[in-house]
Amino acid sequence: MKEIINAGWMYAFVAVIIIGILVQNFIMMRKAWNHAKNDLKLDDSQIRKGLINGILVSIVPTIPVIVVLLTLVPMLGSPLPWLRLSVIGSATGESIAADAGVQSVGETLGIGTITMVGWTAACWVMSMGNSSSLLWSTFAIRPISKMYGAAEKVDMRLVLGIGAGCLAGTMAYAAVNFGLKYIPKGMTTFWAFAASFCLGVVITLVNKKLKKSWLNDFLMAICMLFGMFIACVV
Repeated sequence: MKEIINAGWMYAFVAVIIIGILVQNFIMMRKAWNHAKNDLKLDDSQIRKGLINGILVSIVPTIPVIVVLLTLVPMLGSPLPWLRLSVIGSATGESIAADAGVQSVGETLGIGTITMVGWTAACWVMSMGNSSSLLWSTFAIRPISKMYGAAEKVDMRLVLGIGAGCLAGTMAYAAVNFGLKYIPKGMTTFWAFAASFCLGVVITLVNKKLKKSWLNDFLMAICMLFGMFIACVV
């Protein structure tokens, strides 16, 4: 299995796709540069400053992606996580998809716990799971954007409330589903919820005390690293 999932042809296949993505990025960046220079009349120093700021801002959100990549490599090999997290970049989405795929064939996502069947299932769910986004963005984004536009005209806080409500509903469903699923394991559930609660309290107090906006950018990375630490201790 390891010879297949880490084969040279797998690396070559992934490299071709990632090179294609990089070429697209380069083309779009060049178009944006020309647009800023010719149409917006910005000088090179202003454009360069914006580019550098964009790069710096993009570094923080990639930290959880790197953590998930290092976590999935021992279980799924290097090429598949490298491809998925390089192109999609969704740390939580890809890990959840991999786990769902493996569980669908009655296996558990872990080092040395999955077979080639489990890896194939994980690959299919990770690859096909996001295909719905193409349909979603094609048909649903415009009406949603109109709804947000109408809400902005009333009060910007209404827009934030809608987003917060959607996120709260998603997280509540995930938390309840997790709790009901793992209640028989007892201590596992206790540690998971205790760690989440304690970290949430600490982050809330720190954020309230320091009032640092940059803390929000590091939240996901902090939570993931803390969760890995608690798992090692337990």
